[in-house]
Amino acid sequence: MATACGPHLEPIRLGAVIIPPVVSHDPTGCQAVMAGVHRPTPTSLMLRRMTASAVLDALRAGGPMTGSDLIDATGLARPTVHVVCNDLIRLGWIRETERRRPQGDSRRGRPARCYEFQTRAGLVLGVDATDRVSVRLADLRGDRVAEAGQPLAHVSV
Repeated sequence: MATACGPHLEPIRLGAVIIPPVVSHDPTGCQAVMAGVHRPTPTSLMLRRMTASAVLDALRAGGPMTGSDLIDATGLARPTVHVVCNDLIRLGWIRETERRRPQGDSRRGRPARCYEFQTRAGLVLGVDATDRVSVRLADLRGDRVAEAGQPLAHVSV
């Protein structure tokens, strides 16, 4: 398949994002055509997923946490934690809870933002079919939501 960048180079597809090929030896080719187009690189997408995963893992394991708690738990920078948390809130994976002060803190000013993992942001369905069919529905923390089972009738083939 020939592309605008040559017959042997094809764009990379990452889900809905298409990354155009980069031709470093031809500054007037693809780079010139794509110079005005800003698309995330695979590296930036990977970093976003890794930072979001670190925040989600910390919240899933540690319960509600402040931004400072997340910084300590993940090792991420403060601006990164807040950007990731805002994105995860927008996507429904976490929610901001009532603002709170650390125990024994009597400072003035606005209390810290507190975040909590949304266990019902999705559900997991497990099916076990042996001599009976058992189905279990769980939230994203693994807590059982519902379950049902039925013996299988004997089937001859």
